[in-house]
Amino acid sequence: MPVWVAPMDPAAWIAPEQIEGVLVALRSPAGALLFVPLYALWVTLLLPGVWASMVAGALYGTWGGSVLVFLPGQAEIRRLVEQLHDDLPADVELTPLYGDLDARAQDAAVAPAAEGRRKLVLATALAESSLTIEGIRVVIDAGWSRVSRFDPNTGLARLVTEKAA
Repeated sequence: MPVWVAPMDPAAWIAPEQIEGVLVALRSPAGALLFVPLYALWVTLLLPGVWASMVAGALYGTWGGSVLVFLPGQAEIRRLVEQLHDDLPADVELTPLYGDLDARAQDAAVAPAAEGRRKLVLATALAESSLTIEGIRVVIDAGWSRVSRFDPNTGLARLVTEKAA
């Protein structure tokens, strides 16, 4: 039976809807004043560090076995792959899992780990309800998902990151 880890949610400090539309003034290396959405900084800088710490704790902890992490989307998976790639234990294989991967990469991600090895599977939250991977001992759910929402102002659908239900 896998251990489910509930992340310490930075949203407990500030809810995303409280910071949406809030801009932060930053000075570029060239000295120009930039205005960046606080929400973008929060999602791209703060949360990946929290997720990386949780993954490291699971991999170096006493549970053993493979680790499955659910993240909101491909961008978060790619960022976490970059953060963790050089800091993994020697017996851990890092495998992303999302819809745009080719079938061979997806099959490799859901296959059991080789004898004497463990897997770290970074998957989008879309796979959460139907994914079973043999050998998973720890599941970390980031608690966020990317969903399509219709914007009546533009008449188009857009992807938004929101707390998972």
